[in-house]
Amino acid sequence: MRTLSAGPMLTCVLLSLGCFHRSFDILHSGVAFQKPEAPARQASAPPERRPPIPHLSWRDDEALTRLFTPVAAPPGIYRVAVSDAPIEQVAAAFATLAGADPDAWKITSAGLVEAFGTEGPYNRARLARLINGGRIRMARGSVSVDGEAVAYTLVTPVPDPSLSTLGAGTMIVTVRAELLMKLD
Repeated sequence: MRTLSAGPMLTCVLLSLGCFHRSFDILHSGVAFQKPEAPARQASAPPERRPPIPHLSWRDDEALTRLFTPVAAPPGIYRVAVSDAPIEQVAAAFATLAGADPDAWKITSAGLVEAFGTEGPYNRARLARLINGGRIRMARGSVSVDGEAVAYTLVTPVPDPSLSTLGAGTMIVTVRAELLMKLD
């Protein structure tokens, strides 16, 4: 059985795909998702295919990817990007894609752990002090990109990698669900 780090962010994101149930130890297709004992990150990743969304751009942020995604995850499964667009615009753009679930992409208030997960190596206390009880908003959904199921979590405000400032715009966490399922 292979072990892969996962947390509430992955679990909640993939709920919209119907693949997993809410749990800290998830079993699916012979793969156990648990907190890693020895963090290691590989350098190369399969290319990401993005959905065609007119008038919406985002840029990959490797520093935020390292900070907010599971350290032991194989490359390419998780990506974090940032868009300068507000979360309302990003969520609306995803909701217009063909096959979008009408119940997805609703913006809700979230706690720190729900929005940022627990498996990334970020300093939770520092991020909590930075947010200082402020409002975190998020939306979740999934789309099919070239036949591949891809789950997205949208979060605002966007912390900088040093966790010293919060910026406007939207953090976009991508989980390539089919790559997770191929790990067995």
